[in-house]
Amino acid sequence: MPQVSNIALDRIPLDIVRLVVNSLDTSTDKATLQNLRLTCQLLNDLATPQLFHTLTIGELGRLHTHPRYLHHVRWLLVDRWTWNLSVIMGRPLTRPNCPFRFLDLLTQMPRLERLLLRGTYNCSGDDIGVSDDEDFNQEQKALEMADLFKQMSFLTPTRQRVKTNLQFLYLDLDIMRKYEDWHLATFAAVFLIPSLRVLIARGQGLSISSDGPPLPMEHIGVSGLRELKLANARIEMPFLESLLMLPAALEELSLRGQTIVLPDGDEDIDAVRKFQRAAERQSVSLRVLELNEGLHTVDEIVLGGVLDLSRFVALRRYEGYYEDVSKRF
Repeated sequence: MPQVSNIALDRIPLDIVRLVVNSLDTSTDKATLQNLRLTCQLLNDLATPQLFHTLTIGELGRLHTHPRYLHHVRWLLVDRWTWNLSVIMGRPLTRPNCPFRFLDLLTQMPRLERLLLRGTYNCSGDDIGVSDDEDFNQEQKALEMADLFKQMSFLTPTRQRVKTNLQFLYLDLDIMRKYEDWHLATFAAVFLIPSLRVLIARGQGLSISSDGPPLPMEHIGVSGLRELKLANARIEMPFLESLLMLPAALEELSLRGQTIVLPDGDEDIDAVRKFQRAAERQSVSLRVLELNEGLHTVDEIVLGGVLDLSRFVALRRYEGYYEDVSKRF
């Protein structure tokens, strides 16, 4: 018997499939036809969730997925090249995505686990996802997205809460067009999403301050957050102190780049000590601590001081500007 070369399952010619089906007698082979039909249906049911597991909206900002398949999406990546990154990498200049343009998608993805939003906060008619003839209010869309996060969080009563499996949230919003601060405090509800385990936020002018809605202290210790990573942030010390009260067991805290800390007073020289006391609230669970460039003043002057990591019993890795006087690291 001649040996037949292997044919990939997704490359079986349609003529062969048609030949097999037509060779069956509709009167005597009904059971076989039914089994073939059920097999194909099972194959479709198994392949569809894998096919739509990850949805990426890139530079073109085009969506080619039928809405009825969105409930299969577990990872949504809204990506873009920023203007300055394009210059550095020698790429042609491209327009950034407007991530808030895709707000409606989030409401159609109940199984979403990982969300990466990269784009510009100051959306305009020149940006991907926004047409020139459209009356698009980026401020309103941003607030609507913040409200969606609130509906997913402990700030909304259980019976009214939007059910979500969101575990990983990455926010990288470029605001270089208008040089305005982007207040993560507007999105403070993300710290209180029960399912969220990893939060990474970065962006030019990222501001986390008490100018926005205060963090609700009645929810101390209820956050399931395990990893918190902020890059190039401007943080008011009271906000940082209250933020580190929320997780029940934070395992990784990373403040990379210039972390500009706005303390209680202009002449407050105890910011480093306050940071240590705030971080000690997570000392039993914290395994990784990164503070690679130290704490800076508004004038970008590095604040002096030392850290005592002797109480951080779970800590396994420390990368920081400040000396550990306990000599553990």
